[in-house]
Amino acid sequence: MAIAAARRRLWRGMGTAAAAAVCGADGTLLARLVLEPESRVKATVEEAASSAQHRDGGFWEPLAAALLRASSPTKAHLVLEWKLEKLLKEEIHDCEPYSTIIRFCAQTRNAALAMRVFECVEAQGVHLNTSIFNALVNTFLSVGDLLSAMTLYEAMEGIDGCKPDSNTYDAFISTFSLLGSGHAMMSWYIAAKNAGFTPSIQAFESLITGFVWLNMLDDAKTVFEEMTSLGIKPNSTILEANLEIVSRKEQANTVRDFLKRVSDGN
Repeated sequence: MAIAAARRRLWRGMGTAAAAAVCGADGTLLARLVLEPESRVKATVEEAASSAQHRDGGFWEPLAAALLRASSPTKAHLVLEWKLEKLLKEEIHDCEPYSTIIRFCAQTRNAALAMRVFECVEAQGVHLNTSIFNALVNTFLSVGDLLSAMTLYEAMEGIDGCKPDSNTYDAFISTFSLLGSGHAMMSWYIAAKNAGFTPSIQAFESLITGFVWLNMLDDAKTVFEEMTSLGIKPNSTILEANLEIVSRKEQANTVRDFLKRVSDGN
């Protein structure tokens, strides 16, 4: 039960931020955008951006999340497009706001828009960094485009200032846990260690619950022991998975003892 719950939580992970953001969205503007035709969304958001209430410019992301929650994904994407166009018009050369748009594309699983943002950043001559590459990697992983994600990872390795970091490896570990690929999980775990990174507690959860789900109990036990040796305290899901390991191993030992007794004629 614990393993299944953990896997469901991982699948829901990308939607969590959007759901939480709904509470911060301007209710009046949200209600207005839900009623407006799609052709009026960008103009309405631009009008709101010029008002005193939204002059800090930070309203667009929770607004897009709220639209997604309100079953208006197309309008949410139009808000993201509006923000991109605004950044380009103002010739913003800070990479972070572009990364934010791409991270949101991972939540909405809109790889096409994420790639468009990335191409605009390159065209603007914005200095790329690991953060924006990770955002794009996560977006490709969210839509199951493993080839593009791997291609980006390989490109990162050859670009100064854009090298893979612990978040890069965590993303691949979590994805292959969801896909039920034990070999790939272990490969990315080893690659992270070889690169000098320690997985996050969330990545350790993905590893351990993923291995238990696949009944790869020895691998799960090894990862658990390595995690605790690093001084990382297991969360409740990992503890439950470890209990599952112990339980299954005890059952296996009982079966082996029974079969041995039968074969010995006892």
